[in-house]
Amino acid sequence: MKTTALLAALISLPAFAAFSDDPYSSEPPANIPPGCPKPIPLTRGDHISKPPVRFLNRAEREMLAAGYDNAYWLDNGLIAAWRDGRYAILDINGHELVAPRYDGFQIINGMLFARQGGLWAYLDVSGREILPPQFQRVTPFTLDSRIVHVCKTEKDCFFMGLDGKPTTALPPNGFLRQSGYSQVNIADGLNRFKRNGLYGYINQQGEEVIAPQYENTDGFSEGLAAVRKDSKEGYINTSGRIVIPLQYDHAGGFYNGRAIVKVGNMKGLIDRKGTFIVTPQYDEISSDFGTEQAVEITKNGKHGILDWQSGKEIVPPEYAWGAISPFSEGIVRVGRYEPYGYSFYNRQGEKISKKDYYEADDFKHGMARIGISMDTYGFINRRGEEIIPPDYGFLGFLSEGLIVAQKGEYGFINSKGETVIPFQYQWALDFHDGRAAVKNNDKWGFIDHQGNEVVPLQYDEINSFQNGLAQVRQGNESGIIDRDGKFVIPLTEGFFNEPDLNHDRIAFNNYHLWGFYDLRGHQIVPPRYLKHRFGSLDKFPLVFENGLIEMVLPREGTKAENANVVLVDVEGCPVAYGVK
Repeated sequence: MKTTALLAALISLPAFAAFSDDPYSSEPPANIPPGCPKPIPLTRGDHISKPPVRFLNRAEREMLAAGYDNAYWLDNGLIAAWRDGRYAILDINGHELVAPRYDGFQIINGMLFARQGGLWAYLDVSGREILPPQFQRVTPFTLDSRIVHVCKTEKDCFFMGLDGKPTTALPPNGFLRQSGYSQVNIADGLNRFKRNGLYGYINQQGEEVIAPQYENTDGFSEGLAAVRKDSKEGYINTSGRIVIPLQYDHAGGFYNGRAIVKVGNMKGLIDRKGTFIVTPQYDEISSDFGTEQAVEITKNGKHGILDWQSGKEIVPPEYAWGAISPFSEGIVRVGRYEPYGYSFYNRQGEKISKKDYYEADDFKHGMARIGISMDTYGFINRRGEEIIPPDYGFLGFLSEGLIVAQKGEYGFINSKGETVIPFQYQWALDFHDGRAAVKNNDKWGFIDHQGNEVVPLQYDEINSFQNGLAQVRQGNESGIIDRDGKFVIPLTEGFFNEPDLNHDRIAFNNYHLWGFYDLRGHQIVPPRYLKHRFGSLDKFPLVFENGLIEMVLPREGTKAENANVVLVDVEGCPVAYGVK
């Protein structure tokens, strides 16, 4: 038997289009490849009650009648199914582990909880009750998948481990999402909560440490938390003592000893003592720190860059919104619209570019591409020196040590601007996998790093190499070649889609019908399918999900919308079918 694929329960599978009860009878696919099991007919709607829900056995691809009104997958691989308003637990093969008796289930951090009579019980992966129904609330803890927060009553709350016993072994920071509270932030051992419209803090055992008294609070960061009372904000420590007076119109969290505060309409920076590092003078200070410990500032509609620690302006607020890029290799690119132009600053706040450029890109490999007009390009180094003068009509980026360039015709230069491969081509593309596509006399081929023609210039169209393979086209025929120009898939009328490298498959289209090859050149599925679940496939790769892909098979005498929908596995076997 060929390799089987994973297929989820046929209820609420977002990756696949919905099958539905239909006046048209579904027809099994014809010409099933040898060795494939008989495909299974499917009927289902968005919400199915009749006929009974059925499942595919993922080991043997058998249809199993479960006899339930509906069902869905739980995250741990079990199936929750209900009948007459009660839930049961089924295993992967549809065998009943727990008889229908619960009101519902939920998986929290990999732990299975069942609701009965308004209370939650804790079950193991086999469906056995470890703890009977007793919890009013069960809440995930983000930083440790082995821990949940449970509450028997409003005040009887604690963290519980996989063994069902209380635990205090918690990571220092995380988030708690809990009904009855708003979002609860766990940091520095304290948990922010809301009750009766006011905020306070509890510890990791659920004990109230700071009574709810604030209009708003943040989680603790670096031992301090911003709090609001009487429309002013300041900071408290983990003991609840106010350490920075409530004097700001807004106070942000601390990061590396600094916090953004707002006084009136202006923002500045303070340290942990409340001393201003930057007095409130900016309309905005970004909270996106990046790797350079620098943030964007805004003043009078202009933008610049501020050093987070010193408060020094690295780039003065003189530049346009959207024209400041993140630091790249310690250099930031900035731009103006009036007067128009781009320039560069280093981390020390020094303007390294000798002039403003019409176009500019971020630094890569110690160099940045610049343009003095729409068709005149060069490169500068980190000192702002033009290491490749802006003399070229086109410049690519450094790729495998070479840059495709144009001076009338196309050729290749190195990072010093030295010609390595002569300017002799009608067109050329960047190097990939040791090969560059070049064009002369309206025909394409490939060259190596030395300029040797390794694939003759004989094709009408080609794609760059990826993972050692490239698509070539002659007339209406397409094929797949390796780096030496040898055909992996010979020229065939039609065209290929982007390969699904995870499954060693590539889709092929012939006269608007789709099939599949493997990347060794074997045809897995002849081209007979209309389309994929996404519709037109001209611009999208066909990707197998969990080893399956949904295709539309035309039916004679019917419209496409009434065609068969077929689930095909990576071996080309149609494993299930239904009416679209």
